[in-house]
Amino acid sequence: MEKAAVYAIAQLAQEEQNEVVAAAYGTFDISFGPEYLIPKPFEPRLIVRIAPAVAKAAMEGGVATRPLADLEAYEEQLQQFVYHSGAFMKPLFSAAKRIVRGGGK
Repeated sequence: MEKAAVYAIAQLAQEEQNEVVAAAYGTFDISFGPEYLIPKPFEPRLIVRIAPAVAKAAMEGGVATRPLADLEAYEEQLQQFVYHSGAFMKPLFSAAKRIVRGGGK
């Protein structure tokens, strides 16, 4: 399961940058290399990629206590959760940025 998580993270780091991450960090030139080995924490694709990979590895390894009948439905459910909660959290992140950057340089 750990290997599945590592491979999912490595694959995601090598893919093209997400526009959500670019907007959050204010840069559009992040690409895989010495300065960018793992995806940024606010990458919305993390949960959508890692959780299914780990679940699949757990089922294949026989250690899943509740195996998933439909892995694709699980991925869709995660995707809906990520993008629904992202829309909900956006105003909170904006407020936090204003507080942090308010008087600082």
